Amino acid sequence: MCYALRVDNEIDDPIKSTNAAVQYLHDLYDMFHDWSLAFAAYNVGENRVQDVIERTGIRRFTEMPQKQYFPRKTI
Repeated sequence: MCYALRVDNEIDDPIKSTNAAVQYLHDLYDMFHDWSLAFAAYNVGENRVQDVIERTGIRRFTEMPQKQYFPRKTI
């Protein structure tokens, strides 16, 4: 996934950053087909959410044992 952001100490474009964040969240929804999982993945990363799905076989965030797999700020 490429969001055309330049990373350095001199430029911080809030419009581009916001657009990239929205696109990333949309891509996460396309990946998981669930907004709760997309928001969790935005917080902890898509690989961690995918790992929990593979370990538990559960594809609904509300049914996952969140305390075991996710930091408190995610649940």
